[in-house]
Amino acid sequence: MDASDVTQLWRKIAAKLEVHSPALVQGTLQVELSNGSWLVSLRDKCTVEEYSGLKDSGAVDTVIHMSEQQFLDVFSGKENAQRLYVTGQLVVTGNPLLSIYFFEQALPEFS
Repeated sequence: MDASDVTQLWRKIAAKLEVHSPALVQGTLQVELSNGSWLVSLRDKCTVEEYSGLKDSGAVDTVIHMSEQQFLDVFSGKENAQRLYVTGQLVVTGNPLLSIYFFEQALPEFS
């Protein structure tokens, strides 16, 4: 596993989220991986950006915590996000519906 693998995956996720309809759901997620943090804005326009450090809590609606390897495994189909959540390996704070929407829109199995 390499940092470029995660960066490439985020590019693919951003491309999928470009078709996001702001009428359905709006919000900002912070995805905290073991080796970095990413911000996903699902507002008028979807943006994905790498972020070092914690974002102001008022600007983020939902925070998802998981390891980088788990993140790669979920998006490659080797692991299930729901199983990780139920077993406490994926932690969501804030609006859980926003995290569900993110995974439904970004995961290949929902394509």
